[in-house]
Amino acid sequence: MIGDSHSLQLVRRDRRGDRWLLPFHWLCHAASARGLGNAAGRSGAASVVQAALTALQPHEVPVILKFGQVDVEFVHTFKRIESGRNAFDEAHYAAFVDDTADRYAAALNGLVLEDMRRRTVIASLFPPALSDEAWLGGYTNAMVTDQHGAQTVDDLPRAIRTLEIPSLDVRTAMHARFNARLQIAARAMGMGYLDCFTPLITRDGRLARRYRGRRDGGDHHLAFRAARRPLIAGLWNTLDGQDHV
Repeated sequence: MIGDSHSLQLVRRDRRGDRWLLPFHWLCHAASARGLGNAAGRSGAASVVQAALTALQPHEVPVILKFGQVDVEFVHTFKRIESGRNAFDEAHYAAFVDDTADRYAAALNGLVLEDMRRRTVIASLFPPALSDEAWLGGYTNAMVTDQHGAQTVDDLPRAIRTLEIPSLDVRTAMHARFNARLQIAARAMGMGYLDCFTPLITRDGRLARRYRGRRDGGDHHLAFRAARRPLIAGLWNTLDGQDHV
C-alpha cells in the first residue's frame, strides 16, 4: 500500500481460509497526486513512491496506490485563495479535477514498470467527509497546509471563510468525476482499479454518516472502524481479480 493519509484506511488485516491480507505500507503524508511527477516536490512523495516500487519490483505481490484526495479537497481551495477566486466556479473546479487526474495518471505511467502493471491497482478517492459547516467555519489541516504552500497565508481559516464553498453534493460529484477519469486511465495503462467510493455512499449520493470520522462532519478522514467491512470487501474483490492471486 502506497499513498497519502487516506491510504491508512486500506491498511487492513483480514483472513479468508489460508489467505491473509498483511499489507506493508509506504505513507506519504499530505502528498499530492498531481505532484507525483515532480521529483523536487516539497512532500518528497515522488521519491518515496519510486523507492517503494523499486523495492517491490522483484516480488510477485499486489501494489495499491492511493492519492488524490488532498488535491481535490484542499489544493484546489488553496489555489483559489492564492489567485483571489473567492466566487466558486464549477467549470474551473471540473477543469482542475480533470487536470489532476491526468497528471496523476501521467506520473504513474512513468513510475510503474510494464512488468508490474498487471499487479498494480489504483484506488479511487473516498467520498468527501467534511460537512459544508466545517468548510464555512474555515477548516484547515496542519499537515496539508504545510505541504502545499498555504502557510504563506497569515490567517488561512479566515481566508477560507471568504470563499464561496461548493456544497457537499457538488464536492461529492467532483470526487466521482475524478474517479471516473482515473478508472479509464488505469485500464488504459493495464492496471487494476479499486472502487472506494460507491460502497460508502447512500441512496442520496453522499457519504453515509456512519463512515464520517466525526459525525458532525468536522474531519476529512473516515471513521476507521466503521468503514472496515466495505473496504475489506473491496480489497478482497479487487485482489481476486488480479492475475497474481
